[in-house]
Amino acid sequence: MSVMFFEKKKKNLSYNVFVKVLLFPCPQRCHFTLSDFSCRVQDGFVIFRWWRLYNPKHNMHDPRAETRLNITLNGFELHVYNRSSMYEHLEKVFGLEPTTILPAKNGERGKANAKKKENLPSERVVSEDLNPASSWRSLIPVIKVDINTGRLVFGNRLMPQTLSVNFEDALLTYATKPPSSRLDLYMHILKGKLENVRVMLVNSPRYAGVHQDEPPRLMGEGFVVLQSNDVDIYYYQDQPGLVPAEKDEDVDDSTSSESSKLQDLPPCWGLDIVCGKATDFNYGPWVDKQR
Repeated sequence: MSVMFFEKKKKNLSYNVFVKVLLFPCPQRCHFTLSDFSCRVQDGFVIFRWWRLYNPKHNMHDPRAETRLNITLNGFELHVYNRSSMYEHLEKVFGLEPTTILPAKNGERGKANAKKKENLPSERVVSEDLNPASSWRSLIPVIKVDINTGRLVFGNRLMPQTLSVNFEDALLTYATKPPSSRLDLYMHILKGKLENVRVMLVNSPRYAGVHQDEPPRLMGEGFVVLQSNDVDIYYYQDQPGLVPAEKDEDVDDSTSSESSKLQDLPPCWGLDIVCGKATDFNYGPWVDKQR
């Protein structure tokens, strides 16, 4: 008995009939830049197994469950150097004058405000259905990411020190689960294991100021704050939902709805870090001053 093996390649897309896999190779030295962060990838590929069945009645949002989407990256680097989008959003919410971006001209600003007022009565906020079977989570309930040699950088040239997190191997799993409050949509879950992690404070390139305080000692590129062979992380964050308007209730109704009000908690988030063997943590007055 012979088995025929077909494989078709078109540009950066590979389709394998025998193993039923869609392979999207990433181009070498891929660079993606925005106003707040930049992302670099040496190479990698994405595998999408579309034939795997999804049953919303089962606990498919468990990180231990099988996944349709696997991502493998080599030489991953994420550099966060600004938060202008967050400040811009807060300025719009509180009605403040824009300071993080260049303000528009008076004519353009007047037209934008008039258009916003015209569309205000007809605006409707559409919330995502709480049923996972009718959302994007039914297509990719679990995502597994394998990163070989990665780096996270936080800082810019206006700060004397930059925080750098280096690691060699990272196995991450993203999933969702029910939120902590009934008003939220769902909870993001990111669980992973990192090897050979090193957290350092290094001098920011092109910093024009004067370094007043020098670090106590240098190990390689900068001062090592944390170093460990094995690190387990668990990050969780609620996806906020719409809060209904409060209505006047009678005294009898307030007692009956007391249990429901206890569930109306604000969205929660947290990060749990567990370090394994060969962990070295250095924190003193100089590091505390860099916060």
